[in-house]
Amino acid sequence: LYLFVIMLINPREGNLPEEGGAIESAFAAGVALLLFSLLAFAISNSAEVNKFAIEGGIPAMAEIPLSHGSIAAFGLELFHNHLLVFEVTSILILVGIIGAVHLTMRRKSSAKNSLQSEEGAVTADV
Repeated sequence: LYLFVIMLINPREGNLPEEGGAIESAFAAGVALLLFSLLAFAISNSAEVNKFAIEGGIPAMAEIPLSHGSIAAFGLELFHNHLLVFEVTSILILVGIIGAVHLTMRRKSSAKNSLQSEEGAVTADV
C-alpha cells in the first residue's frame, strides 16, 4: 500500500514549490502542540498507567500465557480491545493516501496546463 502511494506521487520529478508562510506554519505547530498535549494528558490519566503506578510496576513477563503470542490471540486482542485505535489508524492512513492522490493530481494538472500554454505560444510564433 505504501509502495503504491510512493509510486503514485512519483518523487523523482522534484519537490513541490513552497506554499504557505509563517501563519500557516504557526497554526500547524499550534495544532500539533494541542494534539500532543491531549495525548499526553490522556495517557497520564489512563487507568492502566495508574494501576501500574499503584502496583509498583509492569507485571513480570512470566505471567503471560503461552497463547498470548498466537495470531488468533493477536487478532482477538486487536479487534476486541483496541478497535478504536485500529480504526483511527486506518483513518489516518486513508487521509494520507487521499492527500498523496490529491497532490499527484494537482501536480499533473499544473504540468498539463503549463505544457498547453507553452504549445500555444509556440504555434502562435510560427
